[in-house]
Amino acid sequence: MKSASPFQKIRPLSIAAFLTIYLILVSALPGCNSRPVASHSPSRVTVTFWHAMGLQHSKILNQIIAEFEKQNPDIHINSIYQGGYESLLTNLTASCTARTNPVISQMYESWTTRFLEHGLLKPVEELASEYGGLSKESRQDIVRVFIEDNSWDGKLITLPFNKSAYVLYYNKDAMKGMGMVDEKGEGRAPVTWEEMREACIKFTRRDESGTTRFGIGIRPFIEGYTTFLFRAGGRYLDARAKTVAFTDEAGRLTMNYLINLTTKDRVAYIEPTYLDRAFGGERIAMYVSSTASMPYTEKSVAGKFQWDTAPIPYPAGSEKVARTLFQGTNIGIFKNHPPEKIKAAWRFVAFLTNTESATTWSVGTGYLPIRYSVLDTPDMKEYLKKNHRYKAPVALLDNGIFEPRVLTWEPMRSVITDYFEAALNGRRNPEETLALMKEKCESIILTF
Repeated sequence: MKSASPFQKIRPLSIAAFLTIYLILVSALPGCNSRPVASHSPSRVTVTFWHAMGLQHSKILNQIIAEFEKQNPDIHINSIYQGGYESLLTNLTASCTARTNPVISQMYESWTTRFLEHGLLKPVEELASEYGGLSKESRQDIVRVFIEDNSWDGKLITLPFNKSAYVLYYNKDAMKGMGMVDEKGEGRAPVTWEEMREACIKFTRRDESGTTRFGIGIRPFIEGYTTFLFRAGGRYLDARAKTVAFTDEAGRLTMNYLINLTTKDRVAYIEPTYLDRAFGGERIAMYVSSTASMPYTEKSVAGKFQWDTAPIPYPAGSEKVARTLFQGTNIGIFKNHPPEKIKAAWRFVAFLTNTESATTWSVGTGYLPIRYSVLDTPDMKEYLKKNHRYKAPVALLDNGIFEPRVLTWEPMRSVITDYFEAALNGRRNPEETLALMKEKCESIILTF
């Protein structure tokens, strides 16, 4: 069984589960800042770092840590794998209660929002001011949307780490067979939603036993909706994150388009598991996923046909507002530790996010470069030559957009996933789906 990749979020927590964690978090966090974690001031400073990077990704992370310790023999990074992201959040919450929280941790934006409310984090702005390590030029080198995503009220709080983009995976041979070709005569991806619909209809086949192949595969999770909503220029919440925005024209257009592909045109294959096998078996011609799916897709296709990645199509006329869903965590430093640990932690985080380390991380894992300068390194240039499918997501670096980072977002994710899945399977129409999603999400906003 394929393990869940950190490129793709696990299925959202249920509302009950999230609220349980939330209540623990609210009660625990104020105490987390009440007194410093004990330190024995050894000659070598030990800094704990909690993360959710497993398998091959942890090997690359440990490689970077080993190089840091080689260059900084006075610091030891105690890197501790916490399991998946849900486990990481739960363990962070419990550690705050016990005042044993790590110095450094991966964290999603909504977690950062809560930690900030309780004054638990040492902002990057302050760390750079006190210890150096992030010049104006270095800061400008970080991808713009990542700077925005790591800033609160104009202040840089955390730094980006493992970031991925959602793209369209498509069968080039199938596209060529349908007459959708580029200037070289090779199969190309559809650019607009109408082109995608036409390709889906042409590729779909039915016989007396039912549908034998579909134009596109869709996983019935929130990303199945989000990726298309953002390409239509839509948003989930308004700028203040207080009002639902996905019932506007872009939201209605998106929901109608996806549901029509499924229930009216009947060209969409709905599958909760990973779609690379269906793609490799030529049961679908296209699917949307993060860059995490590239190695799995390569294995599933096994040379049977030519395939590639491309930006996700958008509605005709929406090219100027079309944005691409980015996901992934950031690195934050907790402030309730002795100064020597804070300083050592910052030295490591600055090293982890510099051009050399960021290149090692991207080339070794497939995550997006967090700095523009990574693209100019010999290693990345060589990687792009050998991995041409990686060029599409890299070209989208300045087009990225993230999901809302308010604490209420996690339970809203669960609501949107549940109602979107019901609509894809024909249990609700688009209008009813959006109305119920809006009602439930607004109720969550008012609850918190």
